[in-house]
Amino acid sequence: MWFVGGGCWGQAVGMVKRSVESERLLAQLDSELVESAERAGMKLTWSACDREHLDRIAATIDRRVHLAGRYENTDPTGRVEILPI
Repeated sequence: MWFVGGGCWGQAVGMVKRSVESERLLAQLDSELVESAERAGMKLTWSACDREHLDRIAATIDRRVHLAGRYENTDPTGRVEILPI
């Protein structure tokens, strides 16, 4: 799933590939919104402020997933090679 990064959906500078974890959360929240709308008998949508918060939450999850992946690929011995200048 692709979302526009850096702001609300459709309002940002570049495209960002979302992690599976953030896609799952956004889909669950969208489902909850649909269910709430059905129970209320009206159409509910995310406000611009809601979309911005959702985007920031998703970006935080994406960053956590990215950092976890980088951590898994580090050298467990902690050895660092110093290269000559």
